[in-house]
Amino acid sequence: MRAHGLVGEIPAAAAADHVCWVYEDDEATRRALDEGFTGLRVVAEVSALAASTRHRPDLGAEALADVATGHPLVHAPEAVPPFRVFVEGTTIALAGSIDTFGAGRLSRVLAGSRVQPPTAVLDLTAVEFLDVAACRALARWARDLAARSIALEMRGTSPLTRRVWQVLALSEVAAVTFAGEGA
Repeated sequence: MRAHGLVGEIPAAAAADHVCWVYEDDEATRRALDEGFTGLRVVAEVSALAASTRHRPDLGAEALADVATGHPLVHAPEAVPPFRVFVEGTTIALAGSIDTFGAGRLSRVLAGSRVQPPTAVLDLTAVEFLDVAACRALARWARDLAARSIALEMRGTSPLTRRVWQVLALSEVAAVTFAGEGA
């Protein structure tokens, strides 16, 4: 299957990936499914969107916040999202505050992260606050990782986060290793 649209550099595709640009035509998607592909990797340049969201009033606040959460060039119309996600090598780092209102976004961002066995590292050093819903989202992600034979190591956790983890018995949902500063 050929790539559609203009692509400068396509990341290596896994066996189940179908790499293409889909505009308004979903013929390419139908063809890919017919050929047995089960995944679709979307390559998108969103820097312009993240830098200035005013020119896209058709996108809802949630979609813009999702982009702003994981992009370094953020000029969101309201404000910077309450938490940010950064990927450095094999480490996913969170910064800011994650509460009940951000837990769903955290779940979506983590579910879309590309972590590889044997261990995913989540750095919480720059996290100011995690509430119960955020901790539960992390536990569900750890459970999903464990189902794929990937262990989760959380670094830089606060004593409060570790205490919430213990009180809620989240280690029964999924095993997590607390390591690094703050462990």
